[in-house]
Amino acid sequence: MEAINHQLIKKIILLVFLTITLQYSTFSQNNYSINLGVNCSESGTSSSPALNFGDVLDMSSSFSVGGWYYANSNCTQHVSIASKKEINNGYQGWDIGYDNNDNKLRFSLSEDYLGSGGGSGINEVVETTLIYDQWTHIVCVFDSNNELVFYVNGQLASSSPTNFIGLNSNNAPFLIGAHVNWSPFNQFQWSWKGNLDEFF
Repeated sequence: MEAINHQLIKKIILLVFLTITLQYSTFSQNNYSINLGVNCSESGTSSSPALNFGDVLDMSSSFSVGGWYYANSNCTQHVSIASKKEINNGYQGWDIGYDNNDNKLRFSLSEDYLGSGGGSGINEVVETTLIYDQWTHIVCVFDSNNELVFYVNGQLASSSPTNFIGLNSNNAPFLIGAHVNWSPFNQFQWSWKGNLDEFF
């Protein structure tokens, strides 16, 4: 019973936080969102639009990440909202991104994951539908040894149970608006096509 109450309290606190964030957000009151470009051909070059914060935010336990996105419907390439993931004996790290191959916006955590054909490692995923051409608020939550949760505009969009404890450290940079796979980490890929704002 105590464990159930503990989880319920955590969810109530998160929902209150989401409500306050949505109510008092100022993204629509200014023109200072991060414009990562509408040129669909920019992805996959060393000059792909992105914010690079370096090798920070290794997450060894529970964490949440979120903000506002605006997706450009004119682009059909892979797009990444935020990531800290590399390939080193498989995928290592986390990311939020969209892949037009399955038409879903995903929050994923990977550890020694060799891909869908590899059959080994950990790849925890929760996903929802990408909303185009309007500002959309998201929060992705990894609750260690409990669940992954995806909130869209303050509402629960998707969740998945997990017994995963936490990620090992990796050497990839924390990027907003792009993804990078391997050293020397200067070739950003799958850059976001649109705007991002108020990420945390």
